[in-house]
Amino acid sequence: MNVSPNKDILKWCREYERLSLEDVEKKVSNIGAIESGESNISLGNLRKLANLYKRPLPLFFKKALVHTEKRDPDFRTVANVKFEELLSNTYLAVRDAQVKRANFLGILDDLEEIYQLNIPKFSFSEKPEEIAKKLRKHFDISKEVHLKLEGKNDAQKYWINILEAHGVLVFQYSLSQNGIRGFCLEGDDLPPTIVLNSSEFFPAGRIFTLFHELCHILLKEDSRTIPHEKLEKFCNRFAGAFLVPEESLQTSNNLDNYLQEFKSFWLSRLAGEFKVSQDVILIRLAQLEYISQAFCYEQIKVIEESRKVVLNNQKQKEKSGFLDQSRRAYMNTGKLFTNKLLNGYESGLLGKARIVEILNTTNKSFAGVRELAHFERVRFKE
Repeated sequence: MNVSPNKDILKWCREYERLSLEDVEKKVSNIGAIESGESNISLGNLRKLANLYKRPLPLFFKKALVHTEKRDPDFRTVANVKFEELLSNTYLAVRDAQVKRANFLGILDDLEEIYQLNIPKFSFSEKPEEIAKKLRKHFDISKEVHLKLEGKNDAQKYWINILEAHGVLVFQYSLSQNGIRGFCLEGDDLPPTIVLNSSEFFPAGRIFTLFHELCHILLKEDSRTIPHEKLEKFCNRFAGAFLVPEESLQTSNNLDNYLQEFKSFWLSRLAGEFKVSQDVILIRLAQLEYISQAFCYEQIKVIEESRKVVLNNQKQKEKSGFLDQSRRAYMNTGKLFTNKLLNGYESGLLGKARIVEILNTTNKSFAGVRELAHFERVRFKE
């Protein structure tokens, strides 16, 4: 069945997502002729465009487009990447995350559940160390929790589980643009959302980004009025203090051994103990005046060089690899949201077609998503 959508809206949606005609041709052929009004489009292909542009199908048949202004998300980056400089891959992740956080509340309505956000608000006038202590107490995090976690991948899942249990959505997307490590979405009376870059090879980096972005959410009342560089330093200090509390660091035998010899072996042991990167440990030691700032950054340079070798080797291995579609859908939608969708499916309140559409996956991959969700539930004994 061929249809005649509004060609101006089709073009606007493509350009809004920063996609070229060549990009869209990979999904739907003859898109240039369709946008110019020279050719109609099949309903099936129009559905593909709706999915690609993250737009509802009826939008394409409106007589005119009402433009809505969206607040730019906050980014933690290595380079100074501005929102308008985002490539289409990253931009589509932003759009998909925006759509999903809005859909989440709709799904809760279908399930007759009430959304609850259970995180306190803090002010920039407070010290990041004190905020970290208060939040660990609020989350009921034991002093020895880092010793009970099996590794950094296990730690990442544990921390995400804690945040989602308190109402913060956490999604993971493969963001190939250099410099983008994560971002957060807040405001608009929707659930605060943190997006991590699943392409970041080291889980310790994703863990740090998780809490850096959480700090942006905790300070949302002040975050728009604070100079960017000052705010970034504050959020970094909070993340380090939350993940490596001073009182826990002081009692570590690995710290005593490192301060006696300053050998990389003991630094690695410290990082492994707290499930963070060696950079974070060094910066914490400098902040707490165990080592000098100069020594800290000298050691970080050495670590960065060795890390480049590891990353180059990993890129060679990844050339022939791919991420399973079920796992991608699960990571993109997050544990909390996926579980709500599956609860609705198992109780008969939500149809499979709707869930597959929200997950942006296929009927074939749906079973794999259910298996992953079940595994995580058993693992965390829910």
